[in-house]
Amino acid sequence: SGIDEMFSLSSKLIVIEDDLILAKGFLDFMNKGLSRYENNSGVASISGYQYPIERELHTSVFLRGADCWGWATWKDRWEQTSFSGKELLNQIRTKKLANEFNLEGSNNYVDLLQKQILGEINSWAILWHASMFVQNRLSLYPPYSLVSNEGGDGLGTHFGNNQLYSQKISDEMDFLLPSSIE
Repeated sequence: SGIDEMFSLSSKLIVIEDDLILAKGFLDFMNKGLSRYENNSGVASISGYQYPIERELHTSVFLRGADCWGWATWKDRWEQTSFSGKELLNQIRTKKLANEFNLEGSNNYVDLLQKQILGEINSWAILWHASMFVQNRLSLYPPYSLVSNEGGDGLGTHFGNNQLYSQKISDEMDFLLPSSIE
Protein backbone atom coordinates (compact mmCIF):
# COMPACT_ATOMS: atom_id res chain seq x y z
CA SER A 1 0.00 0.00 0.00
CA GLY A 2 2.95 2.34 0.59
CA ILE A 3 4.03 2.07 -3.04
CA ASP A 4 0.47 2.68 -4.24
CA GLU A 5 0.21 5.71 -1.97
CA MET A 6 3.47 7.19 -3.24
CA PHE A 7 2.36 6.67 -6.84
CA SER A 8 -0.62 8.91 -6.10
CA LEU A 9 2.00 11.66 -5.71
CA SER A 10 4.54 10.80 -8.41
CA SER A 11 4.89 8.93 -11.70
CA LYS A 12 8.18 7.27 -10.72
CA LEU A 13 9.68 6.04 -7.46
CA ILE A 14 12.93 4.91 -5.93
CA VAL A 15 12.19 2.36 -3.21
CA ILE A 16 14.64 1.70 -0.37
CA GLU A 17 13.98 -0.60 2.58
CA ASP A 18 15.40 0.09 6.02
CA ASP A 19 17.83 -2.86 6.07
CA LEU A 20 19.80 -1.80 2.99
CA ILE A 21 23.21 -0.19 2.80
CA LEU A 22 23.66 1.88 -0.35
CA ALA A 23 26.75 2.75 -2.36
CA LYS A 24 27.56 6.39 -3.08
CA GLY A 25 26.49 6.02 -6.71
CA PHE A 26 23.15 4.34 -5.98
CA LEU A 27 20.88 7.37 -6.49
CA ASP A 28 22.79 8.47 -9.58
CA PHE A 29 22.33 5.02 -11.14
CA MET A 30 18.62 4.97 -10.25
CA ASN A 31 17.95 8.44 -11.65
CA LYS A 32 19.92 7.83 -14.85
CA GLY A 33 18.06 4.57 -15.43
CA LEU A 34 14.66 6.12 -14.71
CA SER A 35 15.37 8.91 -17.14
CA ARG A 36 16.92 6.79 -19.90
CA TYR A 37 14.28 4.02 -20.02
CA GLU A 38 11.14 5.93 -18.98
CA ASN A 39 9.59 5.74 -22.44
CA ASN A 40 10.39 2.07 -23.00
CA SER A 41 7.62 -0.02 -21.43
CA GLY A 42 9.72 -3.17 -21.93
CA VAL A 43 11.85 -2.03 -19.00
CA ALA A 44 10.12 -2.92 -15.72
CA SER A 45 12.53 -1.38 -13.25
CA ILE A 46 16.01 -0.35 -12.26
CA SER A 47 17.75 -2.45 -9.60
CA GLY A 48 20.62 -1.35 -7.38
CA TYR A 49 21.32 -4.95 -6.43
CA GLN A 50 23.51 -7.30 -8.44
CA TYR A 51 23.55 -11.02 -7.81
CA PRO A 52 26.85 -12.39 -6.48
CA ILE A 53 28.30 -13.77 -9.68
CA GLU A 54 31.86 -14.88 -10.30
CA ARG A 55 32.23 -13.21 -13.68
CA GLU A 56 33.17 -9.53 -13.65
CA LEU A 57 30.76 -7.36 -15.63
CA HIS A 58 31.84 -4.16 -17.35
CA THR A 59 28.44 -2.73 -18.12
CA SER A 60 24.96 -2.77 -16.69
CA VAL A 61 22.80 -5.68 -17.82
CA PHE A 62 19.13 -6.54 -18.21
CA LEU A 63 17.48 -9.54 -16.60
CA ARG A 64 13.89 -10.65 -17.06
CA GLY A 65 11.52 -9.81 -14.20
CA ALA A 66 12.00 -7.35 -11.35
CA ASP A 67 13.74 -7.14 -7.99
CA CYS A 68 13.03 -5.53 -4.65
CA TRP A 69 16.23 -4.37 -2.94
CA GLY A 70 16.92 -0.77 -3.74
CA TRP A 71 14.93 -0.37 -6.93
CA ALA A 72 13.03 2.12 -9.00
CA THR A 73 10.09 1.96 -11.38
CA TRP A 74 7.36 3.94 -13.04
CA LYS A 75 3.68 4.11 -12.11
CA ASP A 76 2.51 2.56 -15.40
CA ARG A 77 4.71 -0.52 -14.85
CA TRP A 78 3.61 -0.94 -11.22
CA GLU A 79 -0.04 -0.73 -12.26
CA GLN A 80 0.55 -3.77 -14.50
CA THR A 81 1.40 -5.97 -11.51
CA SER A 82 -0.84 -8.98 -10.97
CA PHE A 83 -1.34 -9.83 -7.32
CA SER A 84 -2.79 -13.25 -8.16
CA GLY A 85 -0.07 -15.75 -7.35
CA LYS A 86 -2.17 -18.63 -8.73
CA GLU A 87 -2.60 -16.90 -12.08
CA LEU A 88 1.11 -16.07 -12.30
CA LEU A 89 2.24 -19.59 -11.38
CA ASN A 90 -0.19 -21.04 -13.92
CA GLN A 91 1.28 -18.83 -16.65
CA ILE A 92 4.84 -19.82 -15.71
CA ARG A 93 3.98 -23.52 -15.76
CA THR A 94 1.82 -23.36 -18.93
CA LYS A 95 4.60 -21.58 -20.82
CA LYS A 96 7.23 -23.96 -19.34
CA LEU A 97 9.22 -21.06 -17.88
CA ALA A 98 9.96 -22.42 -14.39
CA ASN A 99 13.68 -23.03 -14.98
CA GLU A 100 14.21 -19.59 -16.49
CA PHE A 101 12.10 -18.01 -13.73
CA ASN A 102 14.39 -19.75 -11.22
CA LEU A 103 17.46 -18.18 -12.86
CA GLU A 104 18.46 -21.52 -14.39
CA GLY A 105 18.20 -23.23 -11.01
CA SER A 106 20.19 -20.72 -8.97
CA ASN A 107 17.20 -19.33 -7.05
CA ASN A 108 13.90 -21.06 -6.30
CA TYR A 109 11.37 -18.35 -7.16
CA VAL A 110 8.72 -20.95 -8.02
CA ASP A 111 8.88 -22.16 -4.42
CA LEU A 112 8.48 -18.59 -3.14
CA LEU A 113 5.47 -18.10 -5.40
CA GLN A 114 3.93 -21.36 -4.15
CA LYS A 115 4.51 -20.29 -0.53
CA GLN A 116 2.85 -16.95 -1.28
CA ILE A 117 -0.19 -18.76 -2.72
CA LEU A 118 -0.41 -21.02 0.36
CA GLY A 119 -0.09 -18.06 2.73
CA GLU A 120 3.18 -19.33 4.17
CA ILE A 121 4.86 -16.02 3.28
CA ASN A 122 3.51 -12.55 2.60
CA SER A 123 5.59 -11.01 -0.17
CA TRP A 124 4.49 -8.44 -2.71
CA ALA A 125 8.02 -8.76 -4.16
CA ILE A 126 7.55 -12.27 -5.57
CA LEU A 127 4.31 -11.13 -7.23
CA TRP A 128 6.05 -8.05 -8.66
CA HIS A 129 8.90 -10.19 -10.01
CA ALA A 130 6.58 -12.87 -11.44
CA SER A 131 4.30 -10.26 -13.04
CA MET A 132 7.14 -8.53 -14.84
CA PHE A 133 8.66 -11.90 -15.76
CA VAL A 134 5.51 -13.29 -17.42
CA GLN A 135 5.07 -9.96 -19.24
CA ASN A 136 8.62 -10.45 -20.58
CA ARG A 137 9.75 -7.15 -19.09
CA LEU A 138 13.35 -6.54 -18.14
CA SER A 139 15.07 -4.84 -15.23
CA LEU A 140 18.37 -3.02 -15.40
CA TYR A 141 21.07 -4.24 -12.99
CA PRO A 142 24.41 -2.50 -12.32
CA PRO A 143 27.64 -4.35 -13.17
CA TYR A 144 28.35 -4.62 -9.43
CA SER A 145 26.05 -4.32 -6.44
CA LEU A 146 25.17 -0.85 -5.22
CA VAL A 147 23.08 -2.40 -2.42
CA SER A 148 23.88 -4.72 0.43
CA ASN A 149 20.92 -6.31 2.19
CA GLU A 150 21.70 -6.48 5.90
CA GLY A 151 18.30 -7.97 6.83
CA GLY A 152 19.81 -11.36 7.62
CA ASP A 153 20.59 -10.46 11.22
CA GLY A 154 17.69 -12.52 12.55
CA LEU A 155 15.51 -9.47 13.20
CA GLY A 156 13.98 -9.18 9.71
CA THR A 157 10.68 -10.51 8.42
CA HIS A 158 11.80 -12.93 5.68
CA PHE A 159 15.39 -14.15 6.04
CA GLY A 160 16.01 -15.37 9.54
CA ASN A 161 19.69 -15.34 10.43
CA ASN A 162 21.94 -15.50 7.35
CA GLN A 163 24.21 -13.22 5.38
CA LEU A 164 23.28 -14.61 1.96
CA TYR A 165 22.44 -11.22 0.45
CA SER A 166 24.96 -9.11 2.34
CA GLN A 167 27.54 -7.97 -0.19
CA LYS A 168 30.48 -5.67 -0.59
CA ILE A 169 29.15 -2.60 -2.38
CA SER A 170 31.11 -0.65 -4.94
CA ASP A 171 32.09 3.01 -4.79
CA GLU A 172 32.37 3.08 -8.58
CA MET A 173 30.46 6.04 -10.00
CA ASP A 174 30.76 5.52 -13.77
CA PHE A 175 27.88 3.44 -15.13
CA LEU A 176 27.46 2.38 -18.73
CA LEU A 177 23.80 1.95 -19.52
CA PRO A 178 23.00 -0.39 -22.43
CA SER A 179 21.52 1.19 -25.53
CA SER A 180 20.08 -2.17 -26.59
CA ILE A 181 17.32 -3.48 -24.36
CA GLU A 182 17.76 -7.25 -24.40
